[in-house]
Amino acid sequence: MLNLRPSPPQPVTADRGRDELVALWNAAAPEVRTLMLAQVRAWAEVKGRMPRINHRDVPADAAARNG
Repeated sequence: MLNLRPSPPQPVTADRGRDELVALWNAAAPEVRTLMLAQVRAWAEVKGRMPRINHRDVPADAAARNG
């Protein structure tokens, strides 16, 4: 069977923008980090680079914050 999924991306540690990414992450407040993770996770799911997350796998506190 032919696999049409893209190959996994290289780890962030190998990317040029690693220092900028770390600086942004360290400067972000906890609620902003949650939003950043959600946006990146959604992008990765749409692009097929990450399997979709089951809502039961989301921590209870995150589900309470997001309604």
